Amino acid sequence: MAAKKKLKKKRVLTEAGISLETLEQTPGRVATFLMGLVKERGARAMLQRMGYDKAEHQRGTALFIAVAESRAEDILTPANVLDAITELDNWDEPHIRALRAILKRFPDVFKAVLFGIEPIAGPEAVFNVERILQRMTAAEKLPGAKEAFAVLAKRGYTPAERKRLAALVKLASDGDHVPDTQESEEAYVQALLALREWYDEWSEIARLTIKRRDYLITLGLAERRGSGGGGGGGLDIIDPTPFLDPNKPSDPSDPESGT
Repeated sequence: MAAKKKLKKKRVLTEAGISLETLEQTPGRVATFLMGLVKERGARAMLQRMGYDKAEHQRGTALFIAVAESRAEDILTPANVLDAITELDNWDEPHIRALRAILKRFPDVFKAVLFGIEPIAGPEAVFNVERILQRMTAAEKLPGAKEAFAVLAKRGYTPAERKRLAALVKLASDGDHVPDTQESEEAYVQALLALREWYDEWSEIARLTIKRRDYLITLGLAERRGSGGGGGGGLDIIDPTPFLDPNKPSDPSDPESGT
């Protein structure tokens, strides 16, 4: 499913103007930051003077947990349901291509079965396959469809195979196993943005307040330069703020290139 992987890697800007790819780096940095404060009493003492108390630490931890729990529904899906979703997700792209090739010489059936159908990555592929199966059943009643379905059967799209796929669709979509993808994604992004807002505030305060290099490194806010740089022990800030993508060159025409 090479084409789907490309779609998944496409840069998607969130409402904050930062790519999802960059935003998803936040939980790892927050984990380093929180654990760094757990380990370094001196760093904690410096931030406490700026109001970083137990309640603030708990707020950061809660926001971190909220990101993890935003995808809990996927994690808790039964294994057999996940297997069905995966199989259907893997089915739609190659088989849509095959069906297009097979039905090209049967334009009426082609249109009835495949019009408006495009491969979909993820759980939504379940509904894609369901639509194709439903359309096939309806298309069997079209004039001249008998020959088309005879050819489909020879190519492996037999009634038995369609019945097997229908059973997978039922398993994958039964009850609440397939999450509302759009709603789930919005909740995930909102949780990430809330966590990033907390991290932006406290990482910036930490940079302005904490001057010890070892503390900054432990908090994940800096790293030592390589020994070949000639600077010897200097620091590189590794998390530009606010919301800058360190892996993307500046481009004035790109809405994400600014702050």
